Amino acid sequence: MIDHQNSRLTDTTTYTSAKTITNTTNKTTTRTTNTTTINIITNIITNHITITSAKTNNNNTTTLPSTLQQTLPSTLLLTLPSILSRTLPSTLQQTLPSTLPPTLPPTLPPTLPPTLPP
Repeated sequence: MIDHQNSRLTDTTTYTSAKTITNTTNKTTTRTTNTTTINIITNIITNHITITSAKTNNNNTTTLPSTLQQTLPSTLLLTLPSILSRTLPSTLQQTLPSTLPPTLPPTLPPTLPPTLPP
């Protein structure tokens, strides 16, 4: 930008970089944003150049409950029912019927009354 009143030519450039770090231990994400602004001011008459720069850092830390909600239920639903349905029914069906039939009473005893009198 040319400032004719002060005989200056100003050029401003801004550089921005961002980096995201995820910590799986405590389930947090830190996003770091660095912004650097460079101002170059040139005096048109004397050709004197002045360079100034400013740098700002912005750190944002957030927790990630959504990751836990997505991984835990799917793992439990996939593993637990398959283990229970494979081991428990086969064990119960093999042990229980073998012990129950010997304890059942035999057929009814022949103590039925004779036919009714006339």
